[in-house]
This record gives sequence, C-alpha cells and structure tokens, in this order.
Amino acid sequence: MNQNWLVTVFFFALLLAILYGAFLILAPFLPAITWAVILALLVYPPYAWLLRSLKGRATLAALIVVMIVTLLVLLPGAELAWFLSQEANAVVQSLRSLLNGAVVAGWMQQPWLQRLLEWRSAISFHLAPFEINWRALLAPSAPGSSAFVVSRVTGRRSVCRS
Repeated sequence: MNQNWLVTVFFFALLLAILYGAFLILAPFLPAITWAVILALLVYPPYAWLLRSLKGRATLAALIVVMIVTLLVLLPGAELAWFLSQEANAVVQSLRSLLNGAVVAGWMQQPWLQRLLEWRSAISFHLAPFEINWRALLAPSAPGSSAFVVSRVTGRRSVCRS
C-alpha cells in the first residue's frame, strides 16, 4: 500500500513538472493563441452560414471568410499607417520650425528656462577646476540605463549586460 502511494505521488509530481515545462514553452505564444481562439469563435458562425448558402463548398466558403477577415484587419491597419505618417510629418515640421531659431528665441524668454541655464552655468563654473570628464564617467552606464528605460516603457523585462 505504501509503495502505491509513493508511485502515485511521483506520477503527479512528474505530471506537474511536465505541465509547467509545457507552460514555459507555450507562454510566449499565449497572446497569439488567445487571439486565434477569439477570431475562430467570431468567424465560425458566418462561415457555417456561408457553407450552407454555398451548398457545402468548403473551400469557397473558407476563401470568402479569409478575404473578409483580411480586409477587416488590413483596412484599419492602412488607416492607422496613414494617420501615423501624417503625425510623423507634423513632428518633422515642428522640429524644422524649432531648429530655425524663431521658436528657440521664444523659449529663451521663458523665466524658468533662464533660471535653469543660470543654474547650469553656475554649477559648471564651480566644477571646472576639477576637470571632470562627464562623458567618460557616464558612457559605461548608458547601455544599462537605456535598456532599463526601454524595458519600463515597453513593459518587457530585459537583462542588462554591463
């Protein structure tokens, strides 16, 4: 009786380890699998109706459904691409006007920016005798800090290699 219990515990422990390994393998694909299931659940009723309407011609019904789904995905994607290109064009135009100097002169009149520049010049004046090479000090930490910022912005975990 004791040996049967040990075999049962070993079996379930091994089963849990295998299921955990399968989950680790499938984890990167879970969002795509979820969207595939949602899409299949949404598309099957029109496909079944189309299959009945076309008197059992499955290939033609599937082709029509795939074409409709493709258009439903590509048309909003094309609209989004057009919108993003317009926004990128607006950003480029804004940067060009900023680099012209007219906008820079307007920004230089801001009191908070003038205080910031005065503070920067005072700090740099006091640090000048030390001859600190800030670029050489900060350059080694730049890849790690940029990887950290990118991982926080994108929501993904990344390994910082330094």
